[in-house]
Amino acid sequence: MAAEFVYPKHSGSRKAAILLLTLGDDVAREVFRRLSEPELKQLNQVAQQLNDVSVGEVLSTLEEFKLTFSGDFVPEQSAGQVFQFMLERGLGEDRAQAILQVSREETPFEFCNHVEVSALGRVLANEHPQTSAIVISFFDAKRAAEVLDTLPQLHAAQIVRRIATLGPIDPDIVRELSMTLRDEFRSSGGSKSGGIRRDGEDIAIKLLKQMGEDKSDALMLEIGVEDQELEAQLRSKMFTFQDLIKLDSRSMQRLMREVDTRHLSVALRNVDEELQNAFLSAISSRAAELLRDDMESGGPVRVADITAAQQQVLDVALRLDSEGVLILPRGDL
Repeated sequence: MAAEFVYPKHSGSRKAAILLLTLGDDVAREVFRRLSEPELKQLNQVAQQLNDVSVGEVLSTLEEFKLTFSGDFVPEQSAGQVFQFMLERGLGEDRAQAILQVSREETPFEFCNHVEVSALGRVLANEHPQTSAIVISFFDAKRAAEVLDTLPQLHAAQIVRRIATLGPIDPDIVRELSMTLRDEFRSSGGSKSGGIRRDGEDIAIKLLKQMGEDKSDALMLEIGVEDQELEAQLRSKMFTFQDLIKLDSRSMQRLMREVDTRHLSVALRNVDEELQNAFLSAISSRAAELLRDDMESGGPVRVADITAAQQQVLDVALRLDSEGVLILPRGDL
């Protein structure tokens, strides 16, 4: 989906939207009926950006179009909502909503997909880590990892730490950051009821998985200097119990030698057959048979107990990985 274009002041589209807003919905309705759908979408897009209209700008717009200013309504706030109301009155609610749907679905910072990674890195290196965290949280994990790889290690770690702790973000902040960043790239050549929700921890984990092992481990250590609890939390979620299915047979055999079978018999409850077989094929047929019997003969087990047992198995795998005994799978799991 194409990134939203920021209409500069003095642009024809901005003047047209200001003119329609000042003339009122009766006149606007007649104008709307004579415009094509792409023209209406363009006017709606620029109307959403009219949050700083001054009387002077209105007067100069009217003078340029040689019209007489006969009204006293100057939209200072929520011009986009006013424009939406006028569209609904002029075109009917169904058609107006269909036209407006496109702009609501546009992804913030999508224009960054067309900017070189090195250029993004240069700009974000000069931003506060919190600002960079908000921007990068909207990238896909692969591109986010590529951008972070261009930044100094300490700065990158601060960004990942902030991404992992992101909560809802005010849409106005996102919009302002997007406009500012777009203007910066252009100059260099290259409702408030709720925030835009970002699962920061999940985003941080995904981009760390996209990095090489040395780079992600180094960032984790830097994060731990400032927040050991967050480092431990991220490390524990970098790999899930299900991810262990990616282990090669030799690594799985090494893991099985270290795992307490009492924990394993609980951990393998309610998992899919493929994952069960990955574990059972790493031990002798006799041991596998005993383990299956243990799983089947046991009574009902609480989900919390299964989760705890899986975490204990995973903790063993993480320890062996840190010791270099086996290599846990990385990348897009």
